[in-house]
Amino acid sequence: IAYITLYATAPVGISYASIQGTNYYATQFSISPQQLMQGINQVVINFGNISLTPGMQYTIIIGLSNGTAVYATVVAQ
Repeated sequence: IAYITLYATAPVGISYASIQGTNYYATQFSISPQQLMQGINQVVINFGNISLTPGMQYTIIIGLSNGTAVYATVVAQ
């Protein structure tokens, strides 16, 4: 599970999330909330049962409903 803080300049939906360099993928149904509101949003992404190296940095690609993507750098726990 990834916990990410995102800032949105306007409301937009989240379509998917993936971890760059892996096959790990989460559909919009595994992401809460599925709709970002304008301002600061706390997003939870459930990738299911995955194996990452603790302490390593990973980049999560978050696909938005407007066709763009945002990137979040996280550290595995």
